[in-house]
Amino acid sequence: VFAKKSIPIVSNQINFSLVRFKSSMETVQVCNELGIKVLAYFPLGNGILAGKYNLDDPSSMPKFPKSITMKKYLEGAAPLLTEVRAIAAERGKSCAQVSINWIIQKGVIPIPGCRNAAHAKDNFGAMDFDLTAEEVQRLDAASLSSREFSSGGFDLV
Repeated sequence: VFAKKSIPIVSNQINFSLVRFKSSMETVQVCNELGIKVLAYFPLGNGILAGKYNLDDPSSMPKFPKSITMKKYLEGAAPLLTEVRAIAAERGKSCAQVSINWIIQKGVIPIPGCRNAAHAKDNFGAMDFDLTAEEVQRLDAASLSSREFSSGGFDLV
């Protein structure tokens, strides 16, 4: 439809992160082939990848009913979160910085949200280093072995 009207598609905004990797890679690959930039919303998986929530600390969990869903995702993402934390510790970076940098290494433009200046500063810190190919591979493997974050209960087409 757009081509018939001579309107180029220059970007595609998708749910893409370490917890939403498996179902999004095909879209990223097609966009790359067509020269379309991919923008990643939910790059921190609604806070899961920022280290915001901890199953061992109930006070860190969101209020009901979101707490039920978050518990399911935290349990399902345990191998991934372990790897993100390990790389963050090795690098002296935050979990959010590692997660955002992984998106950048995939050639995707992350659009993280932030609720305060500290979050914004932390997010910007993802741009002052590059994960190695081996670190990206470790994160890919951990992501593929973890439960995938849904699209908020909606099937997006």
